Amino acid sequence: MRQHVVLALSGNHPAKIRYAREKVSPETYYDHMHEHPFMEICLILSGKMLHFAGRKTYRLSFGDVFFCRPGEPHYALAAEDSVYERYAIWIPGDAFSWIEGGNKATLGIFYDERFSGTNLLRIPPDTRDKFKELLEDIKQCTDPASELPPLTVLGRLAELLIFINNEAGYPERNSELYGPADMPHIIYDVIRYVRKNYRTLSGVDEIANHFYMNKDYLTRVFRRYTGFTVHDYIRSVRISRSKMMLKKGKGVTETAFASGFNSTSYFIRVFARATGVTPGKYRATGKEIIENSE
Repeated sequence: MRQHVVLALSGNHPAKIRYAREKVSPETYYDHMHEHPFMEICLILSGKMLHFAGRKTYRLSFGDVFFCRPGEPHYALAAEDSVYERYAIWIPGDAFSWIEGGNKATLGIFYDERFSGTNLLRIPPDTRDKFKELLEDIKQCTDPASELPPLTVLGRLAELLIFINNEAGYPERNSELYGPADMPHIIYDVIRYVRKNYRTLSGVDEIANHFYMNKDYLTRVFRRYTGFTVHDYIRSVRISRSKMMLKKGKGVTETAFASGFNSTSYFIRVFARATGVTPGKYRATGKEIIENSE
């Protein structure tokens, strides 16, 4: 389920608020590394997800506010099967130019130098009930049937932003506002390598040799920071790519080899185990890919 509302403010591009709730798994959820020319704020309700930004990995839960500044590369992966429910808010750089101080004044906490090394804020437990109420108001704004006037949408968005500024803006009294320890560069390097070479990649040994690393160490550190094995990640990338091809009507055999599988029969078994349907059935029914499009 996905629904959104577009809010035209003072700039050349509108702000956008999106609510989404969907079942995800490592095999079916694919979000490529990307960046935006605007501020993105993600408010988590549920889901076993890993969010990556700024050399850190974040395991988020309700009450967490994940944000990415303009031009900051980021992406998300499903750590395990779960229901991923969240709000995403996209705010262009000139959205609040009509207010004195512009975006930096309106979105103060997200530009605060105290948070320059992190992409995570956290709402304290004692104010999360209020936080949930505000999110319910935002959800109503995204409902196509609500037809709320733009001024109401703007008012509710402003109330939410003010709440976050007030409640998550005191890191000195809540050390949990800061994100976890830096993720080693090798994790990003492995992820990039897999995404670039998944068609021909032979396995973990190839990756370890490419980066001159001990295989056992690579396996251990990758799982520690991502929550799943290198082998599982390779498979999830291949399944995600194969779903995209099948969605476009490509044949099962063509998809199998183009996605990095050595045989059609093996591809069919792995695909069916991961998704619950055969590639042929998936292609015929046009089942929607769970993909986090920008």
